[in-house]
Amino acid sequence: MWSTIRSVSARQLRLAGIRSAGRAVWQLSRRPSAATPTGFRTSTSRGRIVLFQRGFATATKEPKKTTTTTKKPAAKKPAAKKPGKKKPAAKKAPAKKKPVKKPKKVLTDAEKQKLKIRELKVKSLVREEPKRLPVTPLSLYFSDLAKEKRGQGMKVQDILREAAANFKAFSPAQVQHYFDLRDKNKAINATAVRNFVLTKSVEEIAVANRARKELRALGFTAPGLLDERRPKGPSTAFALFNAEYWKKGDLVGLPIGEAAQKVASEWKALSASEKQIYEEKAAIDKERYVQEREAIGWVVKSSPKSP
Repeated sequence: MWSTIRSVSARQLRLAGIRSAGRAVWQLSRRPSAATPTGFRTSTSRGRIVLFQRGFATATKEPKKTTTTTKKPAAKKPAAKKPGKKKPAAKKAPAKKKPVKKPKKVLTDAEKQKLKIRELKVKSLVREEPKRLPVTPLSLYFSDLAKEKRGQGMKVQDILREAAANFKAFSPAQVQHYFDLRDKNKAINATAVRNFVLTKSVEEIAVANRARKELRALGFTAPGLLDERRPKGPSTAFALFNAEYWKKGDLVGLPIGEAAQKVASEWKALSASEKQIYEEKAAIDKERYVQEREAIGWVVKSSPKSP
């Protein structure tokens, strides 16, 4: 019986010790700075306080904290670039074919004549020249009559016939009126042409006059351009003799043809020494002409010397 009592009392003592130890542990948790109870030693392990007493230990377990280890997302690998569409290779430009020279067209005589006239008109400056006013009494009256008959459906030829018939029946005063208009238009035309000539060089006007001479030979109306800047051309030895012979008065009253024949015969009758006098005068006059041309910037092109 005593053994039973001893075992019961011992169990009670153990239970009381466990209770007092638990109370001490609670106090320690409340007061971290308090001293540890006598006979106990503490140890911490993974968030628990463990008391060791006489070979046995009591521990207060704290609820396990479920720590979720957040795994860092793995670094995404750069997405592989999709293979881009291959650009089509630039096509090489086809080699340019050399232009095949066409055979020159053989012009007929009529086509050559048209081409020549076209070139002469460009050189003659007829398309750039100011339009000239009419300078005949009949043409002046015709222009007045054409203005009156405008819109009546008359043909130009009919108007011209009527103008010619009316002009013949004009009184002297009416005819004089159109002669006065003619003189006025001549003065206006001369001023306009003079101003136009001054806008061109002396060489251009010289070329234009040569072209106009050819056009007149082909039947075109192309009056010459008077250029006051152009120096007087040089005289030949025969021209100087002719001018001097006319001054004697022996040719007065003779027809032009007969007078020309007489001058030519007299020139042939001169001796070499007598002709030399006029040739020297001609050389001096030529030198004067060259100097005057150079003074205005009109260079004389010397003809190539024959070998």
